[in-house]
Amino acid sequence: GLGTAFNHIGLTFYYQSDLKNAIIYYNFSCFVKLFISDYKGLASTYSNLALAYQEKGDFTNAIFYNLKSLLIRQQLNDTKAIAVSYNNIGTTYHYMGMLQKALFYYKKAMFLNKKINNESSLIFSMSNIALIYFELGKQTTSNIKKSVYDSALVFNHKTLILEKKYNDVW
Repeated sequence: GLGTAFNHIGLTFYYQSDLKNAIIYYNFSCFVKLFISDYKGLASTYSNLALAYQEKGDFTNAIFYNLKSLLIRQQLNDTKAIAVSYNNIGTTYHYMGMLQKALFYYKKAMFLNKKINNESSLIFSMSNIALIYFELGKQTTSNIKKSVYDSALVFNHKTLILEKKYNDVW
């Protein structure tokens, strides 16, 4: 429908790095999806808005739209999409340099992905967690540095096992 078409136009602008027009068309899409009560589609478009704002460096709006998307997904009880929202929020906090908050949301995504046995998304969650531990290890100067790096290795090894299972070589 019209809301999906606006969303696709927004995506096209996003992939052309025209974030201003992407945001405009995502907002058109949100208006239509809200009007027709397409809440699943609205949550998806809110995620796209968050990504565009994140790309612009407007992290306040990125978090705002990620949280709006999460709230709708929770109301719809869409566990797989909730895990995606947690990961998206974690990514925004990661870009902001707020590593502990990023880790919190990445772990929430990981636990949900485990709960629903979504191993392909679990790979992504664990890889993000390993990266956070690696970055935390670089920032740590105390005697816990090795422990933080060990955590990164544990998650990287778990990721590797799942990647081998699915022949994921990217």
